[in-house]
Amino acid sequence: SPSSKSSDSSWQWNTGTIMTAIGSGFLMALAGAAILDSAPLAPSPSIPTDVIHDMVEDLLVDYNLQTKKSKLRHGNVNQSGTRKKRKNIEYDRVRAYESVMSDYLCPVPRFPDRQFERVFRITRESANFILCTLTKHDEFFMQTYDAIGRPSIAPEVKFLAAQKRLCYGVSFSTFQYYFQMGESMTRLCVSHLT
Repeated sequence: SPSSKSSDSSWQWNTGTIMTAIGSGFLMALAGAAILDSAPLAPSPSIPTDVIHDMVEDLLVDYNLQTKKSKLRHGNVNQSGTRKKRKNIEYDRVRAYESVMSDYLCPVPRFPDRQFERVFRITRESANFILCTLTKHDEFFMQTYDAIGRPSIAPEVKFLAAQKRLCYGVSFSTFQYYFQMGESMTRLCVSHLT
């Protein structure tokens, strides 16, 4: 019948209006208008105010569940609603040092001088001179140990990581597995080198 169609269409219009209002942050004004005066939500007088009120309450519950699911899906809160700590990635500093030394800086490296120059845009002798100067004058490039006795990232690894980042101008995530350090540490290496 025509009257039931208009009632159904007004119901859909009301649901859409409520969802738009929820998404826009006007939920309190909308709920107040629904309780006090049903005219903004119901152009058809066939929908009683209590039905609109129930509909608003149902949509509130759905909205709260959706935002909670969204936060859980995006990983910034856990089941109890508290913020999660960032995951700490353990990099293998010793492996990075051994790789850099065996590939480029040992007495008989895997890659010859010409390959070193192509990769780092600097001669091996110049790199050794800069590295010696940095380790003497900048505490950041000195070898240190943490509280449990683990060595920090080796100065050779820090220097070559920064040099490679400057040479290629790409995101360091390209090289992070070879040099075994995160992007923030690489930024520090570049800022101390320049």
